Amino acid sequence: MRTPQYFCFIFAAAASAVAVGQSFKYELLDISNEPARLLAKGSIDIKSKLAITASAERIGSSNMKRELGLPGGWAVGCSDYREPTPKGFGCWLSRRPTQVSLDQYDGFSWEWYDLQTGNTYVKRQGGARLTLKQGLDNGLPMIESLEFQDDTVFTANVGPLKPGKDTHELRIQSGSILPLR
Repeated sequence: MRTPQYFCFIFAAAASAVAVGQSFKYELLDISNEPARLLAKGSIDIKSKLAITASAERIGSSNMKRELGLPGGWAVGCSDYREPTPKGFGCWLSRRPTQVSLDQYDGFSWEWYDLQTGNTYVKRQGGARLTLKQGLDNGLPMIESLEFQDDTVFTANVGPLKPGKDTHELRIQSGSILPLR
């Protein structure tokens, strides 16, 4: 027979294992030339103070752009259409030019996810899965976080290269959580 202390120990161990896994693990690469060049690699603890921004997609819209700032002036985010069960939504990797940047283009990236079942979504290109967690904001549904079930790659075209040619890649590790609140 197990004692109550045994179950408390098991619960505490499981809770701390979950807490350790609550991070956003990524690699950001410049793939415009061979070989690819690593720009940033990290693990962002989602319990720490984060650079998360949320803004209306346009004036008067309830649709929101939610993103997490990454080192080097980059961000990863998604469009939040404020629906109770979105049939799909788009994510992106973007560069955040500073006011003194010579090139003000933030790039183009669009990674579409379609509803599979429940709160699981599948990336149209590549088939990677994620779990969407929602909450409420001023009475409207909002995307709180995305948990990546598979290793996932977001691509972006940033710079003066030909349209359609990807220049950067964000590799997101399976199990990573992208906080958006």
